[in-house]
Amino acid sequence: MAATTRIVTGSATPIQAQWYTPGTETLVDPDVSTNVTCTVVHVNGTAIATNVVATKPATGTTQIVLPSQTVPADLIATWTGTYGGSVRSQVTYISVAGAFYVELADIRALDALVGNTTAYPTAILTQKRAAAEDLFEAVTGRAWVKRYAREVLDGDPTYRRAYMPVDQLAYVVPSRRLSLRYAPTRDLLAVSIDGTVAADLTLFTLYSGEIERSRTSPGFTRGLQNVVVEYTYGADAPPFELREQFLVYVRAMILDTTNRLSERAIAVTNESGTISIAQAKAWDRPTGISTVDAALARFGNQLASFA
Repeated sequence: MAATTRIVTGSATPIQAQWYTPGTETLVDPDVSTNVTCTVVHVNGTAIATNVVATKPATGTTQIVLPSQTVPADLIATWTGTYGGSVRSQVTYISVAGAFYVELADIRALDALVGNTTAYPTAILTQKRAAAEDLFEAVTGRAWVKRYAREVLDGDPTYRRAYMPVDQLAYVVPSRRLSLRYAPTRDLLAVSIDGTVAADLTLFTLYSGEIERSRTSPGFTRGLQNVVVEYTYGADAPPFELREQFLVYVRAMILDTTNRLSERAIAVTNESGTISIAQAKAWDRPTGISTVDAALARFGNQLASFA
């Protein structure tokens, strides 16, 4: 699967695809006098851009400008072009968030990265920022910027294990509240029940990790995968301490791209003596950097233990 490109709401943003001669690392342009087109759809099927002719800013690279998105979303871009007389296509993925944890300029301003675009190009900064966001969210159990989610749910969470006779199902009270995967929930974007899109979203209320249907309307109808909920979740921005430690971790990952020290090393001996190197370890020490791991533990969902 292709890597996901991350962009933010509120501005038109270029997105790109790169093309290689099959089985090689050589970038290739489309056949002369032919165009590469791109169609972008929302994961819910809504068309965002259709058959847009792409520009070619560099050899083997095609690009379109994605229209500004007003809310977080997950998008799928399908690129199609003719190469060597054959029609080829590829798919790229775009995640639209409310913000980034930090801007690329904040990362470039870090020690050893200032002006060093040869060893550490923008593409590396972008890649490591995305990887760090993934790790911070996985470890803390929450998103620190606003993100999009689309969940397909059972209308009745007990449906799969309800083996009562059919004549008794009429007496079952429909469920009014369903659990959602992410919290804190923010904005309800759309609800579909049994294939019908709800026209009035005021009949639903989002709670922390749940959606409830108004008592003035019927509950969610029983069924398997018959309720679709689209919503946003997460914070507006990470707390200051978490942001500072995020920069520490991103810098370390970027510098590691030119590091020649074996990843398996547990000590370094030179004329100054022996230097121990902290190693990352699953959830209790996810980065191996003590200040970063301490911040992740403080802002995570871990519960205090008592003797």
